[in-house]
Amino acid sequence: MPLKINAHNDYDELSRFSEIQMKSFKNFLDPSILKEFIVITPPNDLEVVRKKLTSEYPEFPFNFVDENILIPEKILFDSGWRKQMLLKILAANIVSTPFYLTLDSDVYLTKILKESDLFFEEKLIFSRNPADVHQGWWKASCKILDFDYSKILEQNSIMGVTPEILVTNVCLQLQAELRLIANSPDFITWLLDKVSTEKLKWTEYSLYWVFLLRQKKVKEYYSFKGPHLLANAIWKLDDNDLRKNTLNELVERNFKNNKNSFFSLIQSNIPGLDQSYLAQLVLRQLEQC
Repeated sequence: MPLKINAHNDYDELSRFSEIQMKSFKNFLDPSILKEFIVITPPNDLEVVRKKLTSEYPEFPFNFVDENILIPEKILFDSGWRKQMLLKILAANIVSTPFYLTLDSDVYLTKILKESDLFFEEKLIFSRNPADVHQGWWKASCKILDFDYSKILEQNSIMGVTPEILVTNVCLQLQAELRLIANSPDFITWLLDKVSTEKLKWTEYSLYWVFLLRQKKVKEYYSFKGPHLLANAIWKLDDNDLRKNTLNELVERNFKNNKNSFFSLIQSNIPGLDQSYLAQLVLRQLEQC
């Protein structure tokens, strides 16, 4: 879970994480099923985050990690979003389990999640998208990993967005492959150069999924029949949607239309979104569950 306190100018990401996501976890997630809850932060945020979360949620097995352990401080990013993507892949270097769930601060549970729910017919579930969405991401990753993009379009579904469950060994193998392609141990700078010089706007999940497809291991690990991890996500709102009564209806819908999913979200950087009011609406739903 990458977390930066002031990721946006208009709200505190730590407060959103604590007041929305963690309250949903306290409602719907048994902490005993977690080996650890890794929170990756910039070094200047580490102690503030540690103090707040261990005080408010002592029952959760947090492991607070300085992001510089995974990404050297000397590597410069033009986007915090791109750094968050890489941290989700690099987390494989520090987890102690065969797979791990990735999170962003704006996702929250809408019903109980058990360890067994992460599997369907003994394979991992995932957040699925149609194969023809976000084509730029997938074309970029195909070019980087030398994979035929037309084979992406042949898929019934492809991996979507956070939250996702990643296989630890696959992420480690992907890192090794990127070092080989880059002909450098510093594949991170090489990937960033691909964005800036060739406009190859990869994402963590498109790289991961293309690598799995290239290895012909998608169906070995993932179920296409099970429930989705994420559904009913709200990525943008117009002025009418931002009215309090309409926002309330949207949050209610997230909690009611969840038969085939576990997580939902309202995009954290939507202009004009009242984060405090959103937290109140989510808490109201949690109290009714």
